[in-house]
Amino acid sequence: MGRPIEGRTAVLVYGLVLGILLVAAANLCITLLLFGVLRVGPAGLSGLEFLPHEQLVWFLHRTDLQSIVAHKSRISSFKGETMNIIGENSDVVLNAGAELRVGPRATRVSRVKEMRVVSPTTGKTVFSTDFKGFTIPKGIPNLSVSEAHVRRIRSAINDSLLVTSGKQVYLKGNAGVDIRSRNVSLRAGQDVHLKSVNGRVVLDAKETMFRLRDLRPHEAGQASQPQYRLCVCAVNGRVFRVAVKEQRFSCNHVRFPVSANPCT
Repeated sequence: MGRPIEGRTAVLVYGLVLGILLVAAANLCITLLLFGVLRVGPAGLSGLEFLPHEQLVWFLHRTDLQSIVAHKSRISSFKGETMNIIGENSDVVLNAGAELRVGPRATRVSRVKEMRVVSPTTGKTVFSTDFKGFTIPKGIPNLSVSEAHVRRIRSAINDSLLVTSGKQVYLKGNAGVDIRSRNVSLRAGQDVHLKSVNGRVVLDAKETMFRLRDLRPHEAGQASQPQYRLCVCAVNGRVFRVAVKEQRFSCNHVRFPVSANPCT
């Protein structure tokens, strides 16, 4: 029999053996963890399958991934099956040169020359940013946008065009804004601003009617607030207001002294 290991040498040997056992136990835990995450069973991966002949990776269950680099830029589901891409409290970003960012509050498309929305049943293009004119499809009662850059907005014949907002409607044209209709009605809960930077504001109609209402509630016992009518000078186009003294009062009844006449 050999000489027994004693002293400092025995401590080193036992420490080495203990270290190897700890490393082996750690490797076993990591292996079991990987088996659990990848769902590896006797038949292979239960949540993932490789199809080498088709050059595909098939996800069989819900999979949590931070990013995916797709081969040939294609991600799809099998026929008859639904594919859901969900971002938990974050946006879903598709980036292939062009970028599609889908969030809980907005969907943004950037760095594209043209974007098309195609019907999956008919294959026809429902919407394209390359359209010279866009018609709202049947069954869609209205179109809601926060900002639109267009050359012209019009309704069908004998149909009304309604532009409305819960806060503010802002119409701006670099070369002017031209509004034409059989009847034009501008209504606001607070103020209506008509402004021309380098030109004039022209109101041309057979009959122009201005109605002003004081929207502040009347206090108990307080007399009714005075009412005013807006008038336009035929000479210089200046707009001014006059107090309405009777029901059939019109701008033709206004009489000013020569020194205070706004139309001279």
